[in-house]
Amino acid sequence: MCLRFMFLLTTWLAAWLPLARREETWKTAEILILRHQLAVLPRCTGASGGAITFSFTANTSVDSRVADISVLGLKMSVTQAGDTPASIAQVAGYNQRTPVNQPFRTNLKVRVEDAAGNPVRGAAVTFTVNPGTNGSGGAFGSSPEILTNAAGYAAAPPLTANGISGTFTVTASTGGLSTVFTLTVTE
Repeated sequence: MCLRFMFLLTTWLAAWLPLARREETWKTAEILILRHQLAVLPRCTGASGGAITFSFTANTSVDSRVADISVLGLKMSVTQAGDTPASIAQVAGYNQRTPVNQPFRTNLKVRVEDAAGNPVRGAAVTFTVNPGTNGSGGAFGSSPEILTNAAGYAAAPPLTANGISGTFTVTASTGGLSTVFTLTVTE
């Protein structure tokens, strides 16, 4: 604490030197600002000399972000890492049945959450068709890699059954996590 005080005192004294060349109104303004900083310092550090703290909301995106912080003239950047998916769960489209060569009624949909149960935005979810033992399966109408939205949801593009009846699965995966949908093609 003494070292910090000496640093701040030296910094403030160095700031007083340019005051000698300024008009009286500017000197008064500078002195008021410095007095305010001296008054705020004990409140920020606490009576026992604790550290200045700050907080900002949790990052619920897979992208990292940077906060530029200035405390009593000292500037620093704090980088908050992107959120990590901890779970992926089926939301819609499971256990569907459709006739051969017809689209399934409901698009497959999942939700990705972090360890605290918050939705993860921007996680890449890949939907992969796993054909049944007899060749039953389906095909997506467009690319099956979807980014989750702000609420953590990713919906696959429309899925159309092939011409072979039977059961097959679709795996939705992100970051080493996965969930499996079971679908049936009927005659």
